[in-house]
Amino acid sequence: MGQKGGAGPQPQGHLSVDTTDCPGKESTADTAALVRTYTKLDKILEAIADTGIDLHASIDAIATKLGLLRDDQHELADRVMHTENEITELRPMITDLVGQVRSLTTKVQELEARAENSEGRSRLNHLSIVGFPEGTECADPVNFFDAWLRQVHLKMNKTKQRAY
Repeated sequence: MGQKGGAGPQPQGHLSVDTTDCPGKESTADTAALVRTYTKLDKILEAIADTGIDLHASIDAIATKLGLLRDDQHELADRVMHTENEITELRPMITDLVGQVRSLTTKVQELEARAENSEGRSRLNHLSIVGFPEGTECADPVNFFDAWLRQVHLKMNKTKQRAY
């Protein structure tokens, strides 16, 4: 808006004072006060416009960050869903494996008991004949001693002792 008879054209968006068409023409002091008021209002409007620009920039930055957060949230939701599906698929397998472990544990305990029993029996079943070196009987001690006893006259009094 231009000024009629004023101090020249004002930039667009600024308030201007036109005193030529005022009835009764106010005094110069009143006009100066109005100009100062309009100048202050212009500065306030500029500050509001600058604040609006800053607000738009801040809102755009926040919107960008929210978009990134939303993408991250969707990615995490997909990962959680995938993990839940895998857990659901693995649960029966784990249950089967727990049953197998229990069964194998029982079997191992049974085999340990049998091995211990066999070791105990083998310690009690040793036959030691004084005068024979260790390992003379070779792989078949029963047949060796059977043959030896037949050769030796049973009339001799040999003492048989158990070895522990």
